[in-house]
Amino acid sequence: PEFNATIVDRILDAGGRITGKAANEDLCFSGGSHTNANAPILNPWDTTRSAGGSSGGSAALVANGDVDIAIAGDQGGSIRIPSCWSGVVGLKPTWGLIPYTGIASMEKTVDHVGPCAR
Repeated sequence: PEFNATIVDRILDAGGRITGKAANEDLCFSGGSHTNANAPILNPWDTTRSAGGSSGGSAALVANGDVDIAIAGDQGGSIRIPSCWSGVVGLKPTWGLIPYTGIASMEKTVDHVGPCAR
């Protein structure tokens, strides 16, 4: 990208590393993790179940131990649902606490960005 999202700059400034990108629901409009363009995002604890959405890829990577922490977006449960379904902790911060700048917005009055972690 031409520039980083504010949350990415903050992670890098604190000594963190960005190791990749996670899959998510197409257009972030589902809580079920079944609308990803490539394949459904499966729960790493039970692959017959969904990881939840729309930030299911973030929660699944943390639950699987691939990363220590992942960035997720939340407009209506998209951090909390996949975190809960995948057995990790997700935090929807107070609106505006973590700037949404540099992230594709769905509706700026409800957009939140926060962590999924163990």
